[in-house]
Amino acid sequence: MKITRQQLRRIIKEEKQKLLSENVPSAIGMEILSIKDALVDIKMGVDYHDEELANDLELQIDRLLRLGYKA
Repeated sequence: MKITRQQLRRIIKEEKQKLLSENVPSAIGMEILSIKDALVDIKMGVDYHDEELANDLELQIDRLLRLGYKA
């Protein structure tokens, strides 16, 4: 059975939509999420001891959140 270019495009588009709707994180996405969680834990530990470091950690966490990795 031959498949036309238009049919192939439609199939690819449908499969892409399925993957996006499943919202399954990639391996690297999971790693970034893990790093973000670790940073949150560290920030909570240093909040009382070093406010400047805590603020810097908060900025880094915000950067990760802007990438779309939310818990």
